[in-house]
Amino acid sequence: MNISLIKLKYRIYRIYLYFKYLILTVLLLPLSLTVYIFRKKFSLNPITSERIGHFAADLDLAYTKKIRGVVVYKFNIWFLQDFVANKELKKMWENVLTFTPRWIAFPIYFTLVKVFNVKIHRYISLPGENFDYSDLNNAEINLHISHQFNIDAEILKSKLILENSKNYICLAIRDAEYLKRMFPIYNWDHHELRNCNIDSITNSLEEFTKKNIAVIRMGRIARKMGKENVLINDYAHSEFNSEYNDLLLFGNCKFVISSGTGMEDLGTLFRKNIYLINFTSFNGMRNLNLYKICLPKNFKWKKSGKYLSWQEIIDNDVFNFKYTHDLLNVGIECEDNTEEQLREFFNEIYQLEFMHVEIKKTMFDCEFSNYIKKLNGQTGIPTKISRSWNNYKFD
Repeated sequence: MNISLIKLKYRIYRIYLYFKYLILTVLLLPLSLTVYIFRKKFSLNPITSERIGHFAADLDLAYTKKIRGVVVYKFNIWFLQDFVANKELKKMWENVLTFTPRWIAFPIYFTLVKVFNVKIHRYISLPGENFDYSDLNNAEINLHISHQFNIDAEILKSKLILENSKNYICLAIRDAEYLKRMFPIYNWDHHELRNCNIDSITNSLEEFTKKNIAVIRMGRIARKMGKENVLINDYAHSEFNSEYNDLLLFGNCKFVISSGTGMEDLGTLFRKNIYLINFTSFNGMRNLNLYKICLPKNFKWKKSGKYLSWQEIIDNDVFNFKYTHDLLNVGIECEDNTEEQLREFFNEIYQLEFMHVEIKKTMFDCEFSNYIKKLNGQTGIPTKISRSWNNYKFD
């Protein structure tokens, strides 16, 4: 792979986009001025479509706000980025709203926001903004689910040899392969903190498979699973892997287990419960209201090898770190969840999802909620910390 050639092509493409939108901004200036004059009647909604998590959850929340009519605008302009993470999802959204072509909408947005410095009305929230997703807790599914969609899901299930399993769950685990292969011109070592080893999770999944609950490992570019199981399907490397089938699987699963890949928000679209494992940073996590239980990674002092207490985690603001080097600079290492922790956590999930045993909220959960409120400005966080995070006393 010639990295220099890839970098050159990328720079040429960026220069092309720059001049393309510069020319369009000038040509569409009369239209931009019209929108400026009547701006109180407009909402302008730039959608982060190149990242699947934002494309799914942010647009879902924005459309929920619109249909609930808390604030109503006469004209709503929704527009995507040049790249769309899932074109099949775009088609489903086009059944409920209209996307304005980017070559029209972006010059208007640029003129108002960057040139005139206008504070525009919008339903959509942008990456980096502090807000929560509590409006989605009791919201109906916004997408139109056709009868054919459900038929296709059953056909796919049989192709994946899951017909003998009554239920299946979607597993979305982050590793280093996607960023390295999709964006090879960048060094992603600083993101290592967010990755985890799929093989360390496989054995623990027996908590589900021994109860005849299938597991589908989602994704598209990921390291292959080392261990095979008739009820664990490595769909990430399957011949049936496609953007449409991603939606079918997330739309019909029992729930989702994720390490925070962004893909789990496809489950959010279909109002599936989300459970987080091997998680490290809550900095900028805007959708904690959608996660039922979290199991963070284990933190320990590099010098002594001792695990941090809850108070040490708070005092050192550990959950605020996004990158590996941030932790190492203060002498802290993190480890993936142990097999014992994962088994206990998966049993917690099984009790909640299949036995309907509600997990009581403890004082520790309240302290966690207060911490997240201070960190991200979110309130009323229903997310609980798994009891299997057994380095600490919870009760």
